Amino acid sequence: MKENNKPLEGVIVIEEDRAENQSKTDITGYLKLNRSPDWVGRLVFIYNQALKWLPMKY
Repeated sequence: MKENNKPLEGVIVIEEDRAENQSKTDITGYLKLNRSPDWVGRLVFIYNQALKWLPMKY
């Protein structure tokens, strides 16, 4: 959340072990990250206002 309690759009979320599996939050702050239900690992969250509009690799 930003200082004004609004969701952060454009946060990049990456699986720590598989950098090719990544997603970006939408205007509501939600994201969809494809992974299996039994996956156990860490997620890396990156937010930089300047990176907000960069296209994602899929």
